[in-house]
Formats: sequence, C-alpha cells, structure tokens
Amino acid sequence: MTAAAALALLPPTIPVVILGLAMLAFLSNVGLSGELHAVIIAHVVMCAPFAMAIIRLRLSQMDPSLEDAGLMSGASRFTVFRRITAPLLTPGLLSVAVFLFMAMIQTLDLPLIIGVTAQLPMLSTRTYLIAFPELGVPNLGLAAAYGVLLLVFAIGLMLLYFCLTHSAERFRVISGKGFRPRRTALSLPKKIAAVSVVCAYFVIMLIPLGLLAWGSLLPFFQVPSWSALELVSLNHYTALFRDAFVRRA
Repeated sequence: MTAAAALALLPPTIPVVILGLAMLAFLSNVGLSGELHAVIIAHVVMCAPFAMAIIRLRLSQMDPSLEDAGLMSGASRFTVFRRITAPLLTPGLLSVAVFLFMAMIQTLDLPLIIGVTAQLPMLSTRTYLIAFPELGVPNLGLAAAYGVLLLVFAIGLMLLYFCLTHSAERFRVISGKGFRPRRTALSLPKKIAAVSVVCAYFVIMLIPLGLLAWGSLLPFFQVPSWSALELVSLNHYTALFRDAFVRRA
C-alpha cells in the first residue's frame, strides 16, 4: 500500500469527536459553519476512505482481458467504459452508495457537533434530542417512531440494492488461466485531475487537524498568525496530565 493510500485511510482511525471538532474549527474559519455544506464536507472526509476501499477491491477483481477484447473489436475507450467497465462496477458502486447513505443518516457524532450548532435538521440528532432533552420529559415514543423511520429507510435501500443487482451474479467469465490486474498509464490531463482531487482531499482532511493542534497551544482559539505565536504554550497539556480524571481514565 502506497503512502497516499495509507493517508487516505487515516480519518477512520481518528476518534469521530476529535475529527468533528477539527472540522468545526476549520469550517468556522472559512465561513462555512452553519451551512448544510459543512455537514456534507465532514461526512465526505469521514466516508471517502470506505468508498475508496470498496471500489478499489472491485477494480482489482475485474479481468482486464474483457476491456482488451472490446478495444480489439474496434470500440472506443469511452464505449468500452460504458458497455463493459461501468456495468461490472455497478454492484460495487451501488453497495458503496447504500452503505454510505445508511452511515450518514445513522451517524450521531458529526451531526451533533456540526449540525446542531447550525440548527440543521438531521434525523439522528433529532431522535437523540427527543430521547435526551436538555429540559423536560423524554418522549421515548416519538424517539422510537423516528427509529422505525430510519429502519424503514434501511430496509428500502437494501431492497433497492437487491433489485438492481439481482442479475449481476448470473454472469461469469470462463478462462483457462488466471488474470492479473495491471496499471493503466494516465494522460497528462488525467494526471493533473487526479493529483488535484487527491491534494484537495488531503487539504480538507489535514488542515482541520492542524487547526485543532494549533488551538490546543493557545489560551483561547484564534486564527493562525505570526502575532499569535507569542501566545503559544503547553499550559493546556500541563493541566491535562495533572487532571485526576485523566489519570483515572
């Protein structure tokens, strides 16, 4: 696994609360806090590694001789992609879509950190706030109704997935020898596009973590600047390790 692939799988290893706070600090500084885009960006950063892993596995299982046969028959690369590659990838893409959609509507941590402050309507946070209100008596019946609604969404998506992919397992490639996936050389425009997408993802992922570390060194949070360097200290970490709760934990 390359270094880039290893870094791309970094977000799932970070506690969601830490990642949520880092994303909130970053989005607040770029003026996106309080917008629906903030929740979408946070979920993309969190879920992209899972999508990459599933699609990468699906691509590694594809037989490149099928694409070669299409090219040798006179079809263009776009036609080969549309008639061969895309249909073979369809089950994997659908499974990614179903998995990520269910993960997003059921996730509580990120919407609770980013969405509640912006008063954005999210099913998971709404269910939590009804079951555990700050004031008043919990309405467990209504919270259960929201839970059933989420369950209906999950069952509907699974049925849709099975309906769309029920014929995928009926076809097999019969060959006298095994196949080995190979790398395809990208043209210059495609290389530029790929590098741009990778760089954008790492910027969105790493800058929030850097802002979180930066804020932990200041007495109060502020935008990074040369003047703020005079306030940098380890006082918060000193207090952290002196805290009896941390030692007991």
